Amino acid sequence: MLTMSGVTTTPLALCQQKCKHAAQSMGSPDLLSRRITALDGLRALAITAVFVAHDDEKTFANGGLGVEVFFVLSGFLITSLVVAEYGSVTGFKYRRFLARRFLRLMPALIPVLAFAVFASFVLSGSIDAQTRSAAPFALVYLSNWYRAFGHEAGLLAHTWSLSIEEQFYLVWPLILGLAYGFKGERGVLWTAVTLVAVSTTWRIALTASGASFDRVYNGTDTQADQLLVGCSLALLFRQSPRFVRGFSRLGPVGLVVIVGLMVSQLDDDFFFYVGDTVVAVCAAALISWLVLGGASRLHAAFELAPVVGLGRISYGFYLWHYPIILVVRDRISNVIGCGFAAAILSLGASVASFRFVERPILRWRKRVVSVAVEDQVAAPVLE
Repeated sequence: MLTMSGVTTTPLALCQQKCKHAAQSMGSPDLLSRRITALDGLRALAITAVFVAHDDEKTFANGGLGVEVFFVLSGFLITSLVVAEYGSVTGFKYRRFLARRFLRLMPALIPVLAFAVFASFVLSGSIDAQTRSAAPFALVYLSNWYRAFGHEAGLLAHTWSLSIEEQFYLVWPLILGLAYGFKGERGVLWTAVTLVAVSTTWRIALTASGASFDRVYNGTDTQADQLLVGCSLALLFRQSPRFVRGFSRLGPVGLVVIVGLMVSQLDDDFFFYVGDTVVAVCAAALISWLVLGGASRLHAAFELAPVVGLGRISYGFYLWHYPIILVVRDRISNVIGCGFAAAILSLGASVASFRFVERPILRWRKRVVSVAVEDQVAAPVLE
């Protein structure tokens, strides 16, 4: 305990005081003061790539890179939100932050878990037992580690990414606050960049040592660099806007690179060694370009109403699409037919989730959980 002017202050409280002062000193506009519809367009692109990859894994195996785009976007938005809250009147409250994340994410997940467990009783093969065994891990956001050590998760295999995000949410706000308290705002950026290097190096070392695909692909430690690239971008927006403006000019190039890698047939080792880092940096450039805006037709395409609409419901779409694809595939073997039917059903389920579960919970959440800064962060994997 520290005593200052007769007032007893805990180290965490002192850290938050420094954080608030640092956040208020940042000169760039609050990124969360308006909804950036182009980012919904980016969500739509990413979820489409993930859906196509899950529908046709042989032809579009690397469409799963859409998840990495979501990781970068999530780190960017969450860090923008946390820093803005540190600079608000009420300051950042860790328990409030976790409560808001829980109320945003869990209500939409529960119906999917129930559907997957129910569907597992009518499916053929071993997927039934796999799904029921994985359900408890998905419920507590540990399915990534369940998969990392060789267990199959059946209809809930896609929840690995949700688990990584939730685990990251538990730790990153605390690291951010401590870095501000001890090293100032520049220290947070250097902390994020250092952790990017640590996570990347660790992933390369595990790959080189012969670690299994499941371990490298599903580990929070080996995927954290993508989230942290997004965190670094959010901090650069506030600390080095001139650099970000220059970096944003690479956005269209980043888009081309990401799409090119998505449709490529490059193997897993390439991505574990270098590809994941390339995708993360390109996604950061694309995000900065979309945030800063532009008058090009390409930028306008990200703001088309149908594209933005898909982005708005992308969290529910991600939750529902994978178990629906597997259930439909059990009945329809044709890839195109399966994809069409699964897309229609996934859209219907995600619209219903958004209208009858997510939006009512969000309205209720605003009444029961105090809000320091309006939360534009839609969800973790599918922000």
